[in-house]
Amino acid sequence: MMKQKNKIVSVFLCFLLLGIVSTGNCAEKFSRKYPVLISTNELDQIIDDKNLVVIDCRTPELYKAGHIKGAINLYTRDIYDKSSPIENIIPPQKELVELFGANGINTSKRVVVYEKNSDAREAARMILYLESVGHDKVQFLDGGINKWSAEKREKTSELPQIAKTKFNLNSQPQFIVSKEYVLSKLNKPNVLLMDARGEKEYTGQVAGNNVKRGGGHMPGSVHNDYKELIDAKGTFADKSTLTKMFKEAGLNDNIDEVIIYCRTAVRSSQVRMALKYIVGFENTKVYDGSMVEWSADPKCPLVK
Repeated sequence: MMKQKNKIVSVFLCFLLLGIVSTGNCAEKFSRKYPVLISTNELDQIIDDKNLVVIDCRTPELYKAGHIKGAINLYTRDIYDKSSPIENIIPPQKELVELFGANGINTSKRVVVYEKNSDAREAARMILYLESVGHDKVQFLDGGINKWSAEKREKTSELPQIAKTKFNLNSQPQFIVSKEYVLSKLNKPNVLLMDARGEKEYTGQVAGNNVKRGGGHMPGSVHNDYKELIDAKGTFADKSTLTKMFKEAGLNDNIDEVIIYCRTAVRSSQVRMALKYIVGFENTKVYDGSMVEWSADPKCPLVK
């Protein structure tokens, strides 16, 4: 009997190693299907595609005043975990997939997000939301609606018809990290902590809303203001310029992980998008609680 049991276990382990048996808690590997940036011209060419969903991430007021034809409105600031005491924490994944499904989004749809221009932290945050639940076909409109309007492309104030669908969750927990995770990475020579806020927030001259203990930054973190990623035309700087910028901030060949934070992980979402997808540094994560959570905990060190 024991020999038979051992044989069954051995067969199961062989199947597991071959990938035939699922443990039930392994997410499918994430690999995005399109470049992260899409130009206004490229979007205009596919705007009538029935498999396309365009998301306007601006306020409802701005959306109603005029938006890209067919776009729905999901204002990122209204989408957060209502049960969390920490400001702007990402909602539970069950809530996200229900929200996306109710707005006609599933993983087979191609999605384009936009704001006023490429200084678009809310749209970058929406990309993080979508990717965290497994959507691998989401893009960012470079230049936003400002560039679209300047080129006299079609806008409307009409609200689109939305056909509800089912969004199948494919959880991708590797994109977002916790306070405990960040604490475990302090002073690691191969881990780069990056602060995406303005210089005065980084130095502690300005604390920022809900940032406790007078503000400052995490020990060892480097400063890289998210606004510096955008050029004078309101579009993202090119890859070579961004690569140089990140290297000057502290990225080098000895770094194998970057953790980005700001005040509430909105600005850091934009830096993540640039570093991970334009520059190509894959192991890039966002600390979701960021300075609001970190500064509220006395055991989390701060420097100025």
